Amino acid sequence: MKNKSFKEIRALLSYLKPYKKETLYALISLFFSSGATLMLSQGIRSVIDGGVSAGNEALLVNSVLKSFVIVFILGLATAFRFFFITYVGERVVADIRRKINDKILTLSPSFFEINKAGDLLSQLSGDTTTIYNIVSSSLSILTRNIVTLTGGLILLISTSLKLTGIIALTIPILVLIVIFMGRSTKQLSRKSQDKVAELTSITDEIIHNIKTIQSYANEGFERDRFEGKLSDLIKVSLERISSRSVLTFALIVGVFSTVGIVLWVGSSDVINGLISPGQLSSFLFLTIICGISMVSLSETMNNIQKASGVSERISEFLNKESDIQNCQGALKISEITTFNKTVVEDISPGVYDSGDIVFQNVTFCYPSKPQIPVLKDLSIVFPKGKTTALVGESGAGKSTIFQLLLRFYNLNSGSILYHDVETSKIDLHDLRKEFAYVSQDTSIFSASIYDNIVYSDPTASKNRVYMAAEISAATEFIEKLPDGFDTFVGEKGVRLSGGQKQRIAIARAILKNPNILLLDEATSSLDTHNELLVQKGLNNLTKNRTCIVIAHRLSTIQNADNIIVIRDGKVDEQGKHDELLAAGGYYSLLYASGSYKH
Repeated sequence: MKNKSFKEIRALLSYLKPYKKETLYALISLFFSSGATLMLSQGIRSVIDGGVSAGNEALLVNSVLKSFVIVFILGLATAFRFFFITYVGERVVADIRRKINDKILTLSPSFFEINKAGDLLSQLSGDTTTIYNIVSSSLSILTRNIVTLTGGLILLISTSLKLTGIIALTIPILVLIVIFMGRSTKQLSRKSQDKVAELTSITDEIIHNIKTIQSYANEGFERDRFEGKLSDLIKVSLERISSRSVLTFALIVGVFSTVGIVLWVGSSDVINGLISPGQLSSFLFLTIICGISMVSLSETMNNIQKASGVSERISEFLNKESDIQNCQGALKISEITTFNKTVVEDISPGVYDSGDIVFQNVTFCYPSKPQIPVLKDLSIVFPKGKTTALVGESGAGKSTIFQLLLRFYNLNSGSILYHDVETSKIDLHDLRKEFAYVSQDTSIFSASIYDNIVYSDPTASKNRVYMAAEISAATEFIEKLPDGFDTFVGEKGVRLSGGQKQRIAIARAILKNPNILLLDEATSSLDTHNELLVQKGLNNLTKNRTCIVIAHRLSTIQNADNIIVIRDGKVDEQGKHDELLAAGGYYSLLYASGSYKH
């Protein structure tokens, strides 16, 4: 347990390494402030023995002036310590937040299927705030108390060995109390942090699903669910508070009882001439200083132990590895030859061109459902420069094909080829640069309309952005808004309708001008009029470009170069629209049942 605690605290201290110089300045200032605090005891002794008791006014004035100098040094050193240690705290927390954010960006979607967003939000807010408090305050206070306590004990021994012996009898008892209660407090603090994360997760879900909650009149259910988690948090927090309260009570009673005994014995020594009044006053001052340092030390240790648990959580998260990574020697698209042809078994007509996208016997299960294959030994060719439509019932695996093309997940078996190279061997960033993806769950950022469109190509000129909006039929509604392209759309585009968000997402894809366009129900929220306008733009965009479309509108798929029917994770049939209708297979049944809109 001790080794683990030491390891966690050492991990906490490792965050200070980039700021050695500032930390050193803070430590120097800390030693000066602690030294000045201890020297005040000698100032008190000088004032009482040299000035008051001796009746020497000149010596009294001199002693008071020296005390003022000590106070000035104390104030200046404390100010410098506060500045440097707070600066280091701000920088350390910024580094941690940056690392957490960078880690989130590298993790695959499978991680977010298993872990709650609330936990991540908790780490970015609550946990980093705790680390800040420790670095900018508790570590400094811990060091200051250790220095003050050590120096104070030395001065106590040099003043009166007998009185110091009385104090020494209580120190082991106080240390045992700190150790015993500290372990309990640490465990409760970690448990409390976990409860806070669960509570944050529920609040995050409520915010993101507020319309669904209110539409089902389930406010009461959500209130009860939140109240249940809140009750658990309060229960744990009360246990932690009780533990710390008992610790504080024991230390305060122990420290000030010791001061009372010292005052009684010391006063007898003054009467008997064994020590001077100034020495007793100085000793009492040092005793109070050491007592305060002891109490503060226990409080600070509890906080640092709490932060050790938080630091452990952060370290565990930062050490997580993404399921999706570049292989060693990953190839850039520019490095891949584009001229050879390869014969592939089980794929009609048996030969594909370089630049085609090829699924070879692909089997895939989502990590959250490892026993249920979504795609089963799937083999497909998406010809370069052609438009391929994927159709089938919900859950057939159509959208999963897009997820695998973008390498959001690893395959269970089989391979996906692009330019005759397995996509797993292509640089991940380079591969995804080839695509523009418009999903059925439209992604809109909390920014302006212009910023949402230009997101796919930050270097694009305004004319290109406006042209992309024109092609996607977005200009029609944008120009009616008071701020036009500068209109702020709200969180997740809450100020826009579903159709407006889709048109912005399509404009974003158009602006990227990709080699491969992926459209997953890209026009599902548009009315017939706007869909026709968008479709005209998309028809121009898809010319001589590899385009893969998932749609339930006949107008979107009937002119595709090839329609592939996916059924239960496999290719059921493929061909052009008229050919599939004439064949009287599954596609014609979908068409006749009204699954595809005319």
